[in-house]
Amino acid sequence: MYRNARLVFAFLMIPVFGCGRNGSDEIAAGNPEFITATLPVTAPHPPSGTPVPPSPLPTFPPTAGITTAQINVRSEPSTAGDNLGTIAPFSQVQILGRESFGAWFQILYTTSPDGKGWITAAFVQVEGIGEIPLVETRIGSGSRVNGLALQPLNIRRGPGTNFESLGTLSRNDVVSILGRDANRAWIEIHFKDGTGWVASEFVQAHGLQSLPVTADSTEVESESAPPAQATQPAPITGLADGDTQAAPVAAIHLSPAGTRAARFTGRLSASAGDLEDWIRITSEFSPAAISVACKGDDLSVELWQEDEKQLTGTLECLSTYEIPEPLLGVWTLGVKPSSNDGFQISTYTLHVYLVGP
Repeated sequence: MYRNARLVFAFLMIPVFGCGRNGSDEIAAGNPEFITATLPVTAPHPPSGTPVPPSPLPTFPPTAGITTAQINVRSEPSTAGDNLGTIAPFSQVQILGRESFGAWFQILYTTSPDGKGWITAAFVQVEGIGEIPLVETRIGSGSRVNGLALQPLNIRRGPGTNFESLGTLSRNDVVSILGRDANRAWIEIHFKDGTGWVASEFVQAHGLQSLPVTADSTEVESESAPPAQATQPAPITGLADGDTQAAPVAAIHLSPAGTRAARFTGRLSASAGDLEDWIRITSEFSPAAISVACKGDDLSVELWQEDEKQLTGTLECLSTYEIPEPLLGVWTLGVKPSSNDGFQISTYTLHVYLVGP
């Protein structure tokens, strides 16, 4: 009986001794009498040094467009850029984006070094222009302030008309602005492999006041230049493009399954500059309506089919002239100053759109 009592007592004492141990007292000299089943705490593995790959940037599918005239492909959105080649009229182009002024499109052009090129937007028919993404325009290095030439401009070596002309800009050329003179009358731009100066009043841009002053026009003007003469500013004329009725400046092709509407803007002047514009309009499957609006001096409008003049009218500027009946087939529209007496200048916008199914 006593033997059985001792065994029961020993059995009851074992869990008491085992539960009385504390893991923090395991650093005692000698071997512990009892080893519990408690496992040591395992430290978590440090995070891997491999970075998480970034999310892919959004991409936009190219937008299809149709050229309305033979156009040059440039390395940058400016006629001062390198000429990469030409595209024939009525060719399809794949538009990747547009610069912020909307005057130039960036397109796929496989023969260029980077597979891209720039074409002027005035001679491209495209739908959904607002959905074409903006692309960053990098012309040279330095400032990221861009400007748009509002008319043909001389590029000068310094901030003044007495400086040598380095070249010219065409209307709607995009330029990268690097600095200005102290009076903000002239701005320094990137031009080819260097820089040049143009009059700021003929460049559309924002943030000129934030640009650094890179020259003072009163300090850098040539000392040997003759004193300026008080002269009247030269009138701004339309840029002569040499088009004729047989070789129009633009061609618009409308179809129910393709382009249903198009706009074209031009500038005319008399008795110097661009004296006339001719635009060919083709709508073979559905009738098209035509309207012309202008600002400036009045214009004369002619409508031809083959070699026969079908209509002549006068467009009073600040109003809209509409062709009375929708047209079907191939037509040529001529726009001219209404008079050659004295200096005249007008800017017009042609709107052509399908009115049938």
